[in-house]
Amino acid sequence: MTDRTTVLEQLKNLLTVQFNEVQTRFGLPSAYVRQAAAQAEQALDLLRYAEQRPEGLARLDSLIAEVLPRSDAVLLDKAQLAALKSGLFERMTDLGDTVQLLGTYLKQIEKQGVAKHQAFVFEIVSQFLLNSPDALSVEKFGEFCRTQLAHNAAALDYPDLARRLRQGDIALFIGLEQAALLSQLANTQATRSLAEWCEYAETQGSRREIARQVVNIPMPTTGLYELIAGLSEPVLIFHAGYDSLLEQALQQHGKRYAVVFHDLGKGGLEVVYSDRSETQHCGEEDFSRLSLMEHGYNLIYRLRGVFRNADEEWLVLAEQDYLRWFKSAKIPDYVTVRLRKRSLWFLGHSPNAWEERLLNYIVLDARGANTPGNLLAVHQDSDAFTTAYWEKRHKTHKHSLDLREFVSQLQSCCVHS
Repeated sequence: MTDRTTVLEQLKNLLTVQFNEVQTRFGLPSAYVRQAAAQAEQALDLLRYAEQRPEGLARLDSLIAEVLPRSDAVLLDKAQLAALKSGLFERMTDLGDTVQLLGTYLKQIEKQGVAKHQAFVFEIVSQFLLNSPDALSVEKFGEFCRTQLAHNAAALDYPDLARRLRQGDIALFIGLEQAALLSQLANTQATRSLAEWCEYAETQGSRREIARQVVNIPMPTTGLYELIAGLSEPVLIFHAGYDSLLEQALQQHGKRYAVVFHDLGKGGLEVVYSDRSETQHCGEEDFSRLSLMEHGYNLIYRLRGVFRNADEEWLVLAEQDYLRWFKSAKIPDYVTVRLRKRSLWFLGHSPNAWEERLLNYIVLDARGANTPGNLLAVHQDSDAFTTAYWEKRHKTHKHSLDLREFVSQLQSCCVHS
């Protein structure tokens, strides 16, 4: 945690910013100015809170974490951008087919700034366009652009992503933080996948106890569920987790939802409603006739099932559960039809464990390889395997980004749209 005195001093400084001068100096779009004003108002509320209740240090830490901008992007001033654009113009004849990539990149950093994890790209581009003595040769720079900026050209356009999300054009696949779950279940750094751990644990004890442990372990919060709950259009969500935090967030915002999952014992589907007490069992045709999304329900398709109590448990835990799922269950046509009409985002979902790849396959196979719309994956794993898995195997734009940062940027665009 950053020293509170330093943080509060930063927030005080934020309050003294003259927004008109900032806009003139940096040429910021009005949305940035509105965002800064909103953050300043939050900072003022925080300072008032600290003055009135200085004993609430834990709450103060929480408020500081909420108020401070999560983005690490550094905005460029007009002079920097002008110099880079001038350098691009002067060297157009040298650059050949990389001119378009560089133009797209400059537009991107003009709108979004330079993120910390992309600073090395900015440095190399700047050195070349500004004729630095340390710049790469034309040949090496062209190769660099084709490998690095080609991926960057598909960089995240948060305003557009937020617009499509608000319009209901996106289906979400919410992943499971296996490492966080296993560390608490096994009380150590696990060397096997969650399915393997559960398979072994079931031979040593009660499945009911394992299920109770799994669903009650608190998972890291990212703000994603609050973002979803704030949307006006119903959302199609594939959920690979065990916790019920999404349902709680929707309930708190007064949003209706229906949770659907497979009963691997007797077959068919189970549907749990936010506004009904009973669970509905139905076949696929009956499920389609419910037209849940058309009636305003957020549809949560629980890939790993649901735990309601010791006597009502439909979880996919151990390896044998996944094999039964794959052999006997099928994503309902009602869900598949709506999935194929939307782009699909994989959020916080790592393919490092075999069961996670199996769940990916089930959803992507139902969607179809030639379905229009973008595939997007956001999580921090960035090794060679995960990159190749998403980008080569599944033609998915993969972004090594903290999910909290991604959500924060979307939330900001939704608020200021």
